Amino acid sequence: MKKNIIALHKITKIYRMGEFKVHALKGIDLKVAEGEFIAVMGPSGSGKSTLMSILGCLDVPTSGEYVLDGKEVSKLSKDQLACVRNAKIGFVFQNFNLLPQMSAIENVELPMMYKGIKKPLRTKIARDCLAMVGLHGREHHKPTQLSGGQRQRVAIARALANNPSIILADEPTGNLDSAVSHEIMELFSRLNDEAKVTIILVTHEHDIASFAKRTITLRDGIILSGETENDTSI
Repeated sequence: MKKNIIALHKITKIYRMGEFKVHALKGIDLKVAEGEFIAVMGPSGSGKSTLMSILGCLDVPTSGEYVLDGKEVSKLSKDQLACVRNAKIGFVFQNFNLLPQMSAIENVELPMMYKGIKKPLRTKIARDCLAMVGLHGREHHKPTQLSGGQRQRVAIARALANNPSIILADEPTGNLDSAVSHEIMELFSRLNDEAKVTIILVTHEHDIASFAKRTITLRDGIILSGETENDTSI
């Protein structure tokens, strides 16, 4: 039986805006097993971004429990959360978030540099990660010398660099055309199938979500479907 990488129990998030309270998440329960590939869908304001921020240890819940790879993280300090993020989570963003003055391999090395990995080892790992995403021979290209799809591949390689427990991808195909979007999703599928990488991906597009093996639907801060692996209810 696969272990749970993520376990959320009754997670709430309340934002205060003056006298008003916004209940972004309302008692979320969710378990993600090692090696799952999950898409998160829902309309604007459904709580997708808030959920991803909490999963990514970028924010903490107002109440509830979040266990990430066996560690309770919902009440950690900002510094402790930063350590968890760098060790456990790889991020892929819609806008790639690459440093333009750095080459592809230097961008991929960055998370390992923050982790204190020595230069020879991190260069080797970065080369391996770039090869894994199909960018062998592009190691020394700057982001401006790469296509949108290639930039996103660099971002995925960077997310893989520290061998994270999970990859969180926020609209990773949002700035790509349909053909390149499908190439990126096929790459995610291959990483999940062959390297057993656990992936949670936010998307508005059903054809992108179809690449995942489970789809979670959020609305008004509540999970409507996909709470468990076998749940297909609406």
